[in-house]
Amino acid sequence: MGTEDWLIVENRTDGEVFVTDAGGNGNGNSSLGSIGAGSSGFGAGAVDRCAERALVAHAGSPDGPVVARRTAAEGQACVDPWVIGPHD
Repeated sequence: MGTEDWLIVENRTDGEVFVTDAGGNGNGNSSLGSIGAGSSGFGAGAVDRCAERALVAHAGSPDGPVVARRTAAEGQACVDPWVIGPHD
């Protein structure tokens, strides 16, 4: 899989967000990566952008408040990038 196949996360919030697998246990063990405020990049690690996989973005830490969700259907539809806005 080349980098063009990876999910790009665009963080438009004013804080770091941590991406976790929605099926994770919520204690941080399901963390896939983080992306800084106002940045974009591979914040979900090497997650295939077309994977039917639900993801959750948390503010401040892998177990922080949820600020955005990416549904499995959005993954299957190859929605890219995943934009996390300040009011999601």
